[in-house]
Amino acid sequence: MISKSLLVPKGAGRDFFLVGKRGIWIPFLLTRSLPDKIYFFMALPLFEQLQLKGINHLEHPLEAGEYEDCQFTNCNLEGILLTGFRFSNCVFKDCNLSLAEVHQTAFRSVQMIACKLLGIHFEDCVPFGWELIFKDCQLDNSFFSEMNLQGSRFEGCSLRQVDFTGADLKKIRFHQCDLQNALFENCQLYETDFRTAYHYTFDPAKNRLKKTRFSREGLEGLLRSFDIIVD
Repeated sequence: MISKSLLVPKGAGRDFFLVGKRGIWIPFLLTRSLPDKIYFFMALPLFEQLQLKGINHLEHPLEAGEYEDCQFTNCNLEGILLTGFRFSNCVFKDCNLSLAEVHQTAFRSVQMIACKLLGIHFEDCVPFGWELIFKDCQLDNSFFSEMNLQGSRFEGCSLRQVDFTGADLKKIRFHQCDLQNALFENCQLYETDFRTAYHYTFDPAKNRLKKTRFSREGLEGLLRSFDIIVD
């Protein structure tokens, strides 16, 4: 279920690329001539209905594969390389995935509950079938730029300094979310619900709004860009 040795070469990071049936790492320079945003779907080992608890990936690395109907509980996955992994109908609870490398990682019908997810570049994930539900998570300093986030949910999350530049946030509800210094620019905010969100500040003129919902208390965050004083 878990590989005995780390498959990733030392210092791989963004400089290597995962190819092959079970994961072969080659210098990323060899893929530089390929078109941007190309996605490779290789045959991967399938892991189903695993219950992984208290795993530290530095001691017990996860094998590259497709994980279906699995649950990860109280796992330390900070800085893990998940390049090419696929997760379907999985639940992560009380896990730390901060700074995880998610280049070409697929998340389909995945729940993150009370997880620490700091500084993750979610825009590097495979967009096809993307569906992630975040509940009571810390997502500070993460990136969702240019993503289609329809179907995602944010409930009780800390989203401080998160970059949503160019994201499609139609019908997204930020329920009880802290959006302090989150960046909204050139976003589609049709029917987006900010009524219970707080600390958000952005310029409505730099975004596309239609039937976007705000509380009266939250309107002040929309007026600051106009240098208007509200008493």
